[in-house]
Amino acid sequence: MTHFDLDPSDPSYPGALRAKRTELKLTQAAFAQQAGYSPVMQGRYETERDKSNSAIPSQRTAAAIRKVIAGGDSTNANAAHRTLKAVTVHEMEQAIAAAIQNLVGGHAEVIVKDVVWTAGSATKAAVSFDVAIAPDGPEA
Repeated sequence: MTHFDLDPSDPSYPGALRAKRTELKLTQAAFAQQAGYSPVMQGRYETERDKSNSAIPSQRTAAAIRKVIAGGDSTNANAAHRTLKAVTVHEMEQAIAAAIQNLVGGHAEVIVKDVVWTAGSATKAAVSFDVAIAPDGPEA
């Protein structure tokens, strides 16, 4: 395990981040996936500050970066972003039900029937499911 306590606004942050990622033998895409953000942003975080496409990570993202560098699971630091393969079927059912409830109201029950992964991807899948929606309160 290693530490990375450099402030994201420090001008040496991009080079130090790139060096740590290289030390971990991770590609930009692999590092970004573990930290929970897009590979494009990894490139921007590693771009020297005098370049127009450089970006400074938020404190939340910086925490996820530190966790990856320390060898931990960053999904708790950046819980909104996880690979789809890390999500259980039960979690999928709950997330789909919550999305449907937000769209149409009422109570939704979802049963996932099938998950087909896109070849070579941990983030893309076709999900087949059944849904039953009950209205909130008495029917009009």
